[in-house]
Amino acid sequence: MIFEPFEIKGLQFKNRILRSSIGGKTSYWDGTVNSAFKNFEKKFAENEVAGIISATIAVDEKRASPLGYPKLSQDRFIKPPG
Repeated sequence: MIFEPFEIKGLQFKNRILRSSIGGKTSYWDGTVNSAFKNFEKKFAENEVAGIISATIAVDEKRASPLGYPKLSQDRFIKPPG
């Protein structure tokens, strides 16, 4: 059962292995993700974890997380495709 696909509100997961948030300050002071954060998340994604519930991520500058937490509040935090 744990390795069977399942769905939550239209979102399909390949198995029931989900990893919860680690929290902590794993980005630079301005919210830019550093290699420690990237490599930690990438390691789980490459090893059959179906979903990662990531650390607090700010999506609005007016309601930003503490310093050192990752941000998606500006386009500069999102790497362009390719």
